[in-house]
Amino acid sequence: MKLAIVDSWFHWPPVGGAIRSVKEIADRLSRRGVDVTVVAPINSIVGGEGFAFKVDPIRFNKFNGPVFYSGIRRALKRLSPDVVFVTSGNLLKPYMISAARGFPVLVRLYAYELRCPASYGILYRDGHVCSYSFLKDPLRCVTCTEDIRRVVRNTSIVDRPETFSSLKFAYPFYHVLVKSATQNITMAIATSNYMKSKFEGVIPLDRIEVMPDGVDSNFFVPRARPKRDYKVITMPGRTFDPLKGLDVLLKACTLLWQKRQDFRVVVTGSKRPGITDYPYVQSDLWLDDNDIPGMYANSDIVVVPSIWGEPFGLTALEGMSCEIPVVVSRIGGLQEIVQDGENGLFFEPGNHVDLAAKLEALLDDPEIRRAMGRRGREYVVKKYAWEKIIDDYEVILNGLAERGRRGTGG
Repeated sequence: MKLAIVDSWFHWPPVGGAIRSVKEIADRLSRRGVDVTVVAPINSIVGGEGFAFKVDPIRFNKFNGPVFYSGIRRALKRLSPDVVFVTSGNLLKPYMISAARGFPVLVRLYAYELRCPASYGILYRDGHVCSYSFLKDPLRCVTCTEDIRRVVRNTSIVDRPETFSSLKFAYPFYHVLVKSATQNITMAIATSNYMKSKFEGVIPLDRIEVMPDGVDSNFFVPRARPKRDYKVITMPGRTFDPLKGLDVLLKACTLLWQKRQDFRVVVTGSKRPGITDYPYVQSDLWLDDNDIPGMYANSDIVVVPSIWGEPFGLTALEGMSCEIPVVVSRIGGLQEIVQDGENGLFFEPGNHVDLAAKLEALLDDPEIRRAMGRRGREYVVKKYAWEKIIDDYEVILNGLAERGRRGTGG
C-alpha cells in the first residue's frame, strides 16, 4: 500500500508532540512494509537519515493557502497513493483536505481547526470552551481575530506563514472551503471521545474513529532522581501559550511558597519576561527532543494546568511513562487519560487554590508519589503502546485502500 502523509509542520528535530507523533506513525508503518511518503513544505530535516519513510518537500516562492493547495495537488498526482492521510495543518487543513480530492482521505483531528478558525483551532472564547461552530456561526467567529494576533506574537517562525495565511478565514471563501473540505473526508481520527464530541455537526460522527496518540515507553523511561533537599514541579510543553495555564500554576505556587519553600518549578520555554524572578522558578528553557526524558527524570511532579479543552494531553502521558505523578486540569481529553487518585490527580480548571492543595498533598507524601508513578507507567505501557496503535492504523488504512480500489473512497 502507498500512503501519502500530508503535513504542514513536519521538520526534524521536532518542536512538540504533534510532529513526533507523525514521525512515529510514518516510521512504524514503513517498517511494516507500507510505502510511506511525508509531503510537507521544505523545512529543516536534521538527523533524519534513519527514517524508514520518504520525505517529499514542497518548495514555494511564496506561501499561502492556494499555493500550498497547488503544491500538494501536484505531489499527490505524482505519487498516486492508495490513501492520503492529512495530519497537522492548523488553518491550512481545509486546503490540504481539498487537495486530496479523488483519493480516500483520512484526517487526523489534532486540534479544532475545522470547527474553530481562531489561532490553531482553540475553541476557546471569553474564558471558557466555546460552543460556537464556524460552519454554523461564521460571523460570530470573525470577532476572534485577536486570538490570531496573539498566536502570531507567540508562535515560532515555523508556524507564522500559515498563521498569516489563515487570516483569510474572515472572508466568505474560507467558510465555503471548510464546508467543502469536511465533505471530502472519508474518515477522521480523534484522539479522545471528548474531541470527537466537539465535531458533531461538522463531520458525521460515524466517520470519526477515536484513536489516541502513542507513547514510546522505551524513550520515556523511569530514571533515578537526583538527591536534593527540595522537590521539582515541572510544567512541560508550550508554556508560552496562555491556554496552557502557566498563570494558574504560578498563582498556586505563590500560594504554596507562603507556607513552604521545599519545592522548585521548572517550565519549558515560556519566554515570559521576569519569570525567573519568582523565587521558586528554577529554570525556563526550551529543550531539544532528546533532552525531554531527562527533564522528566529531574521531576517529582508533572503539572498540566490547561484552561482550554485539551484534545488529548500527551505531556501528561509522557510524565506518567517516566513514573512521575501528574496533576492535571479536569478538562478535555485529559479526563480520559488520568484516573483520579490512581495514576494522577485532577484539579478544577483555572482554580489555583485547588491546584495548590493537590500539589501540597503530593509534596507531603513520597509514598503516594511513588505508587502513583508506578501505576501511571503501567497504564501507559498497557494502553498507549505504539505497536497496538499502529495495528489499529493498519486496519483503518487497509479498509480505506480497499474502498479506493472499489471506487468508493474518494
